Amino acid sequence: MANQSKAEKIAHQRVNEQYLLAQVNYHYQSETFRDHKDRTLAGDRLYRGALNELFPSEQNVPDIPYVENKFKNALHDITRLASEGRGAVKFVPEGDKDRDMKRARVRESINEGYWVVNKMKARERQSYLDLAGAGMVATAVYYNDDSPYPQVNRLNPRFVYPDVRDGKLQSLVVIEQVKERILARQFPHLGLKDDAASEHVAVFTCYYDEYEVVEAVIVEENDKLKDARIVKRWEHGLGLVPVAFEMLDTYDGAFHGLFEQLAGPLMVRNKTVRFLVDYLESMAHAPIRSKNVLNPDDEPGPLTIYQIDPNADDWVFDRLPPAAPANSVFGLLSYMQDQEEKEAIQPPARSGNVSQSIASGSFVDRTQGQLTSVTKELQDKMASVREQVNEICMRVEEKWMDFSKPLIRPVSGKNEYTPSEDIKGWYHHEVKFGAGAGLDRLNADSRVQNHLAARLISREEARAEIDYLDDSASSQDKIDRENLADALLQRFVRDPATPASLIARTWLEMKMRGKSLEEALEVVVPDMVAAEQAAQPQGGIPGPEPVPEGAPAAGPEAPEVRLPYPSVQQLFGPVR
Repeated sequence: MANQSKAEKIAHQRVNEQYLLAQVNYHYQSETFRDHKDRTLAGDRLYRGALNELFPSEQNVPDIPYVENKFKNALHDITRLASEGRGAVKFVPEGDKDRDMKRARVRESINEGYWVVNKMKARERQSYLDLAGAGMVATAVYYNDDSPYPQVNRLNPRFVYPDVRDGKLQSLVVIEQVKERILARQFPHLGLKDDAASEHVAVFTCYYDEYEVVEAVIVEENDKLKDARIVKRWEHGLGLVPVAFEMLDTYDGAFHGLFEQLAGPLMVRNKTVRFLVDYLESMAHAPIRSKNVLNPDDEPGPLTIYQIDPNADDWVFDRLPPAAPANSVFGLLSYMQDQEEKEAIQPPARSGNVSQSIASGSFVDRTQGQLTSVTKELQDKMASVREQVNEICMRVEEKWMDFSKPLIRPVSGKNEYTPSEDIKGWYHHEVKFGAGAGLDRLNADSRVQNHLAARLISREEARAEIDYLDDSASSQDKIDRENLADALLQRFVRDPATPASLIARTWLEMKMRGKSLEEALEVVVPDMVAAEQAAQPQGGIPGPEPVPEGAPAAGPEAPEVRLPYPSVQQLFGPVR
């Protein structure tokens, strides 16, 4: 602790205004980061279909493309497919005893609470968009007094500048240009200009490292960063950067999105279609050619009559046809569409186009192979992000929020937890997407059903793969209660020994007084018990009737011994 405190003091002295100003200038001037931000902004323009901004040399290219925006549609299709999977938190028990298993389930419930409180399902979809589009995803963890649980915040990759070594995040800087008037209202003590008509911007930066988080505002003057002012500092001392970070695997180590090379094929196809539209326009409005026509300037129409010079030997009145496009144009369109689908990882079967007139479901499923692999890669990255978020949240709770709070899901009667007692520095866990990894919902359900039918997995494991079950662990208890209720209702209603008056009274309690079946039975059960006791002989339940003297001994041909009360098989039926 002494060494760590000394390191924190050194870090506090290092991260000052001059250091933050140098960090911002360095990342602004870095060629690697500048290229990545340019590619990300180009993707933004391609996403909204602004091809004239993406290719300024093409002055006649309209803002709205003539063809499908494969970049936007493929981006959403892949991320939606990836977000259909359900990541389940699985903690490693500290030992093999029952209390260790219970502690593991408690830790799982704690981490599920982070997911629910921060509405992470919606954040996860946006994180998939960041990962596929920009090639990186960053999520910061912090705490405040408004919530008893740690808070999670998505960092926009357009403003994120991470320092990564060997796949581990060393530090991260957020650099965002904000209108000065907005920062003036947020930080009134800085004395910034709050002019509603001003378009002047300032720079908001947030620096993250393994010791502290520092926020600052940097003022621009003459297009230069001049003055940095620290507005907030959090010396968390967690020993790691409180940011979960992942990037797509790339050969050159730079940040690349999945669809950065899609602009070329999309541009060529859009340009070719535009030329075909221009050709149709020239056909409809081809120039008129006339000779020896007295009124050639009259507008064509259904009531227009053109007069031919009666003294002329010959006359001409027609349109000049435009040059027909070459047949190779249509082949080029098909080729560009094929290139777009391959670059966007969108097999034709994804949109229902199957090359065969008759194809089975398994055949169509096999055509999705590349898409399935990419989706599984995105889910693997997202699982790593969630594992990092969970560990940071647990560390924040242990150090900064160590007080009792409710569990999102009770575990074995335990409704609350205290971080220092229930987490105790044990962070070893995994986030698994299970049977649905890389698959759509229908195929994932079929896979689980097949494995359950083949007895390869248990019912509990199968329920854990169902995405709409909030608490799969308690489902078996609910099913057992429902089965018992069905058996009880069947025994109560169909048994001839049950008085009709009790059945009628139960119905009246439910129909006239609005009671549930449990409440109605609670009313009539005392009468049922009294009726059963009255039907039994006095002196308790007698034993079997004695065998008469001279009767054959017990054996295969011995007479059946009848009991004066029904057997278990008579009550509940044969055991199945």
